[in-house]
Amino acid sequence: MTWRLTPRAQALLVLAAICLGGVLAWLGPGMWGGLRTVCPFRALTGLPCPGCGMTGAMVLLCQGQLGAAVGMNPFCLLLASAALAALPWLAWDLIQKRNSFFEFLGRPWPKPLQGVLYLSLAANWAWNLYKF
Repeated sequence: MTWRLTPRAQALLVLAAICLGGVLAWLGPGMWGGLRTVCPFRALTGLPCPGCGMTGAMVLLCQGQLGAAVGMNPFCLLLASAALAALPWLAWDLIQKRNSFFEFLGRPWPKPLQGVLYLSLAANWAWNLYKF
């Protein structure tokens, strides 16, 4: 027997996760005694991965420190934009009892967009290595 969440439960879970993450980031790491994250890639290689610094960057972004956030990890802008776009979309899906958000995520992305994302990821990793 396979256990699956209904589309409504999936949407509620993602909405709750985005909201909780935003609230915790806005409150800041001092609220819960510091912020420690573990990157398996960095633990194994000693080098930062493309996502290293994302948690701290999101905290800074939620606190209104745009320059510091982008300096820590520029991908925080992409993640924050995606989260902000997902909130009303998921809410609308819940109201309309639809599943368009997850259907959209399940579609293959156009090759040019994939290329742009891969190049952006490589540039972000180069930035993290430069800061290292």
